[in-house]
Amino acid sequence: AATPFERWALSAALLLAAVTVVLSAARAGLLAAGVTLGVLLLLEIVRGDRAAAVRTAVIGASAALLLVLGTLLVPFTRDRVLGASPLAAQSLEGRFAFWSDSLAILLAHPGGVGPSGFLNAYSSAGTATDSATLDSPHNWLFQVALAGGLPLLGLVLAILGVGAWGGVRGWRRACFTETDASRRDLQAAALAGLAGFGVALLTHFTAPSTTIVAAVLAGLLLAADPTGGARARLAGAGNAALARGVRTAALVFWTAALLMVMSAEVPLSAGVTAAARGQLADADSAFDHARSLRPWDADLASIAAQSFAAASDAASAAASQASAEPADRAAAASVAVDAGQLAIEWAQRSRAELAGTVATERALAVGQLAVGDVTGAGRTLAVLVRLAPNDPAIAVQNAIVLYAGGDIAGAAVEVERALELDPQNETAGKLRRILFAE
Repeated sequence: AATPFERWALSAALLLAAVTVVLSAARAGLLAAGVTLGVLLLLEIVRGDRAAAVRTAVIGASAALLLVLGTLLVPFTRDRVLGASPLAAQSLEGRFAFWSDSLAILLAHPGGVGPSGFLNAYSSAGTATDSATLDSPHNWLFQVALAGGLPLLGLVLAILGVGAWGGVRGWRRACFTETDASRRDLQAAALAGLAGFGVALLTHFTAPSTTIVAAVLAGLLLAADPTGGARARLAGAGNAALARGVRTAALVFWTAALLMVMSAEVPLSAGVTAAARGQLADADSAFDHARSLRPWDADLASIAAQSFAAASDAASAAASQASAEPADRAAAASVAVDAGQLAIEWAQRSRAELAGTVATERALAVGQLAVGDVTGAGRTLAVLVRLAPNDPAIAVQNAIVLYAGGDIAGAAVEVERALELDPQNETAGKLRRILFAE
C-alpha cells in the first residue's frame, strides 16, 4: 500500500475477511485461513528479506490471534470448532460418509459418471439416506475424478502443477529482477489465496461465486507482459489506443455477461422462498425470470420442480391435520394440487434438457400424486426404484403411491425395504404401523 487510504482500505478488507471466516463457523475456512497465512510467511522467508519476513510474521500472528479470539468469543463458532455442537460431529461424520461412497463410486466407474452424474450415482450408494439430496462429494478431487474419471483428474493435477511451478517462477523473477514491489506482493498473495482455496475445497463443493475469485487470483499469478509477436506489436506505441479500446470493450462485455448470469441467483432464491411460503404465482414468476437469464441451466428447472414438490407436500400435510378448520384444510388441499401441477410442469422442462435425474423424477412423482395421477406417479417411481435401489426416501415414496393405488402388499414390501435401508426412518415407521393396523 503506497498511500494512507490504501493502507486503511487493505486493513479494513483484512478485518472483514477475518470476521467473515469466524462468523461462517466453518472449520475448513479457519484451516484455509491458517494455510494462507503460512504460505505468505514461507514465501517471505524464501525471498530472504528478513525485515519483510518479520513484518509478515507479525501481521500473520496478529491475524491468527484475531481468528482464535473471534472463534472463542462467538458461541456457535466455538461450539463447532471444539465439538460441543451436535452439528460438529454430524457434519464430520457426514463428510467421511460422502467420501467413502464417492470412493466406492469411483472404483466402480474409473472413467467417471459424467457431468452432473454424481447425484444419480450417489443415490445408488450403500449408505445413502433420505436426510439430504447430495449433488457433490464435497471434495474437489473426488468431484473432478467422478465427472471425468481418473484421466481428467490426472490432467487437472498436471495443469495445477505446471501453473504452480510457473507462478512460483514468476514470483521469484519479480522478487529478484523487477523493481515493482507491488507485482511480487500481488503474486505472493495470489499463491497464498489459491493454496487456501484448494484446502477449503477439500471439504466443500465448488460454486461459481468462489471459483470466479480463484480464477482472478490465477490470472494475477500467471499474467506476463508481452515480450514479442502479435501481443507486443499490439501493445506498441502506435497501437496503444486500439489495444486499450479492445481490452476495455472486452472487459465491459465480459462483466455485463457475468453480471447477467450471476443475477439469476436473485430471482432463483426468491422463487425458492416464495414456494416455501405457498406463494405459488410469485414463485413461478421468479423461476421464469431466473430461467430467462440462464436458459441453458437445466438444474434451475429441477430446483423449481423440487421447490414446488416440497410446497405440495407441506400443503398436503396441512390439509390432513384433523385439528385445523375445514376451510383451512380445503385451502391447503387446493395449494397442494396447484403446487403439484407446477412441480409437474417444471419437472418436464428439466427432463427435456437433462433426463433421468433422481431429484427431478422424485419431484415429478410428488406432483403426479398431488394432482391425482396415481398411475403416472407409479410409473415414475418404478423407474426411480431401479435407478436408485438403495435410497430409502424413494422406497417410502413408492410405498405411499402403492398404498394410494390400493396395492397394500406392495406398499408393505416397500416399507420393509425402506426400514432395512434406514431403520430410523420415521415416515416408514408410521406407514408400517398403519399397514399393520389394517
